[in-house]
Amino acid sequence: MNKKYDWDWMREYYARSQKNSRTSLKDVSQLFEVPYQTVRRIAAKENWIGGVAVCRCAELIEYFPDTEYQEQYLKLAKPLAHRNYKELEEMQRFDDWF
Repeated sequence: MNKKYDWDWMREYYARSQKNSRTSLKDVSQLFEVPYQTVRRIAAKENWIGGVAVCRCAELIEYFPDTEYQEQYLKLAKPLAHRNYKELEEMQRFDDWF
């Protein structure tokens, strides 16, 4: 298990952004400042692309309602992905606001 990054935030951002922006793995790499090959390797291992397809078919995924929400989410999720959990309380309040 990779202890350097909290992959849940990047995985969720990738899946939820598919409706509005079609975020690629390379985009995730750049947005979260994680080496591309690392993102690609984890995404392949965890089947992020297949997971999004399954979620899309079952309509289980909660997409970002708009790009403004998506940008705000990214601003909070980025430090959390790097295990800076000082933002966690703010993220929880953010989810309650929307």
